[in-house]
Amino acid sequence: RALSAATAGAVAAMALVAAVWLGALPRSEATAAGLAVVAVGAISGAGRAWRTRRAMAHEIERRRPAFQNLLVTANELVDPRRPGAPVRPELRDLVLARAAALTSGIDLRSLMPLTRPVITFTIVVAAWVTLAAVVRDPAGPAPGRASAAAPDAVPPAIARIEIVATPPAYTGLEVVRLVDPDRVEVVAGTRLDVRVVATGTRLRLGTLDAGFDLEAGDGGVFTATVTADADGLLTFEPSSALAQGARRLVGLVVRPDQLPAVRIVEPAQDLFLPDATRTIPVALAAEDDFGLASLRLTFTRVSGSGETFTFTDGEVPVRLERARATAWTARAELALADLGLALGDTLVYRAWARDTRPGAPEVESDAFLVEIIGPGAAVAGGFAVDDDEARQGLSQQMVIVKTEALLARRATMAAADYADEARRLAAEQRMVRAAFVFMMGGEIADEVEEAEHSHEIAEGRLEHRGRIEMMRAVVAMSQAATALANADLDAALPLERAALDALQRALLRSRYILRTLADRERVDPARRLTGEPITARAPRGVVRPAPDPETDALRRILADAAAVAARGDVGAEAARTLVQLAETTLRLAPSVDLIQRASADFAEAARLVGLGERDAARARLQSVIEALTGRVRGRLPVAPARRDIDPALAGALADHLARGGGQ
Repeated sequence: RALSAATAGAVAAMALVAAVWLGALPRSEATAAGLAVVAVGAISGAGRAWRTRRAMAHEIERRRPAFQNLLVTANELVDPRRPGAPVRPELRDLVLARAAALTSGIDLRSLMPLTRPVITFTIVVAAWVTLAAVVRDPAGPAPGRASAAAPDAVPPAIARIEIVATPPAYTGLEVVRLVDPDRVEVVAGTRLDVRVVATGTRLRLGTLDAGFDLEAGDGGVFTATVTADADGLLTFEPSSALAQGARRLVGLVVRPDQLPAVRIVEPAQDLFLPDATRTIPVALAAEDDFGLASLRLTFTRVSGSGETFTFTDGEVPVRLERARATAWTARAELALADLGLALGDTLVYRAWARDTRPGAPEVESDAFLVEIIGPGAAVAGGFAVDDDEARQGLSQQMVIVKTEALLARRATMAAADYADEARRLAAEQRMVRAAFVFMMGGEIADEVEEAEHSHEIAEGRLEHRGRIEMMRAVVAMSQAATALANADLDAALPLERAALDALQRALLRSRYILRTLADRERVDPARRLTGEPITARAPRGVVRPAPDPETDALRRILADAAAVAARGDVGAEAARTLVQLAETTLRLAPSVDLIQRASADFAEAARLVGLGERDAARARLQSVIEALTGRVRGRLPVAPARRDIDPALAGALADHLARGGGQ
């Protein structure tokens, strides 16, 4: 059988020689392929030889029909794996004796002669070798076929990865050159100049957000430039027209530029003074990770009383002390007399800092205030009057002041900036409205209709004029917020003032705002006139835990990894799956060391599978599965230990069971 299959392989090898003559293959490749075909044929033929007694009995019976199936019958009688009906001993002995007599006279050379297969194989191989020696490669490659030296004929692989990281100029950091890195750690905004030396005609460079193909330059060098803005990864995958190369992964850890930290060191507390004759020293401090650009102190003076507040903004000169580029201190004096403070006035001050990053926002510190309360003001036994209503009026007055200031700056602003500022004012107006709605006990379904029928509320419920004016103020606030959202400040300003006037009337008139019930204490009409309280506690909904995307992704990765490790035959498909798991894992959290090691272990396991080292690959998979399992367990909520039933609940549980309630 081996000779017959090898002869068939030699015939196929002769067909490959014809392909050389036609220019489809070079002679060297055709010769190597012919030898492989002959060898595979011989091995496959030997693998189909008759190796069991039953197979040999059937083959002999096929070649010697005169045996009349006696050998097959004798084999079944002595084969313990093929039990059948009981046979009498004398019949069994007779069959075996005749079978022994037949087999003793068999001549295997005549039964299975080798002369003809050997002669045939020799003739075919001689013809193949003769043709292979005579046929020469045609001049030049065949049409549509690349030469042996063309890049597409070289298995695509990455030889070297070079990354030059150039940080933003304002950071003052040095340029870093990395060769074949597993991870790149840079500052946000860093320019990465990538240079890859690889075989093949194309290189696929991918990031978390996108990917693009690069064409080979001189010497098989691929170049690209990437800006590092967020954590992620870089993938490199060479390819040619004939094959796809192995993918390389490089983790990308991006450290964002932190905003500066600014604070008021002295006096760092609110001050309540009897007069405005003092000068208050103020000390400031600011720090940044790369460098500071400015540090200043501003104030807002609040004067007036009732609803006639005025606001004045200003800036205080400071003396800067630059100990180093990343840490500044400053000192200033608040001369209260020069600022024009009087009895009842308030001065709010705060510090501002900005770092050297272009376009960076200015950061403010905590605000502190200085209030002139008069010489005789004192705390009366811990008693304080609730001034929430006055503060709400102050908030509405502040919306008016900001609207007037924005109208004054409209001519000097761009249309888009003007619209953004107007929308911010609309948000502040809605916040003020929400505070008043909450004070009245809840949301107003239809403000206009409620205001129009407000006289019905007053009938039979004392002199409820204060609530009606409050509702009118809320309606005006809603209309003002709509106008501000549309950047129509000319229409919004009168509505804001109307709301403020209504608030002033509401706070000055006699009023009685009814107490409202919380949702869980709502009135239960079914329990009226029963002698029991008419409020019923509503059941609280079950709070579901928020899903954790990383935990869910890690569970899917573990399931796929366990499926690969459990396979008996780990092949090329498993290697591709492990490469995908390496990339998926690194995408979860590129800056976490455990995730980076797990991704590297998946890639190493894929390499071991490609080398045929299955036991080592399974050991590496087991290690990474244990590491990821520990991370998943650490992110899951811990179930509380079982305890006895709370005595406060035991009675309710007993009553429930006594009424036939289920478990």
